[in-house]
Amino acid sequence: MTTPRTITPKKTTNNKTLCKSYIVKKGDSYWSIAQKQLGNGLEFTAIMKANNAISEKLSPGQKIKLGVGC
Repeated sequence: MTTPRTITPKKTTNNKTLCKSYIVKKGDSYWSIAQKQLGNGLEFTAIMKANNAISEKLSPGQKIKLGVGC
């Protein structure tokens, strides 16, 4: 006869909880947003990739994703 065991599920990270968005303001660029929101302007490429951006053009009021887990 075996003793029943309790199985504890692994904690998983839901990418949606890591996903943040940002509303573009006049004068913003991908670099300035990365610098302000992520602390590193060089992360602008990750923001562009998360938004499938083919151009660096942004419009005030535009909602963009700040992470690739979005």
